Amino acid sequence: MLSHRFVLAGLVAAFFATGAHAATVGFQLTVATTASSGDRPQFTLMNISDVETITAFTFAINAPGYWFDYIYNETVVSGSLTRSRTVGQSVANETSGTTSLAYTTTGFGPTEAFRFRADLDAVNTADSTTNFRSVFFNNGGAAVPNATVSVSFSDGRNLSLTLSGSAGQSSYIYSAAIDDTAEVPLPATLPLALAGCVGLGLLARRRKS
Repeated sequence: MLSHRFVLAGLVAAFFATGAHAATVGFQLTVATTASSGDRPQFTLMNISDVETITAFTFAINAPGYWFDYIYNETVVSGSLTRSRTVGQSVANETSGTTSLAYTTTGFGPTEAFRFRADLDAVNTADSTTNFRSVFFNNGGAAVPNATVSVSFSDGRNLSLTLSGSAGQSSYIYSAAIDDTAEVPLPATLPLALAGCVGLGLLARRRKS
């Protein structure tokens, strides 16, 4: 009878183990600087999803009085993704800029990463030394929100987060992710299998008696 109990327990465990499937959709963003002034930060975006690819991402300053003067050193850190910057310029030290950046990407799969640097200036200033911490983390509340990043995935979902941090760090790591657990209906044969196991147990008990 003991062996039949083990068979029954094994079948139940096997059926219920296939009853759910978990998958992560998410990204990690690192913002860092090697300059004590905090000027020209480096951004690294990594796909931490299990399956989905990143199809687009945007970064918005949100603080008034500042913009991205220009973007440079765009590098595919890992993987073979391709990207196209749809907002943001590559011309340095002009009295023009944009308060947000936007990219579209293809083949930006799990564990792959993309990196770039951005020069921040005061609006209508050709060139100035600007500490990104005071621009991204100004803690201005609802009226003047901190910088935000938004990432779109191949399954149609979009994840966003708001940047925050203390003034003393040289790098900041942020992440946003969803762990999906999709419940899968149990097989219709499960009741029959359980009934069969019970029947085997009863039969074995009768033979022993």
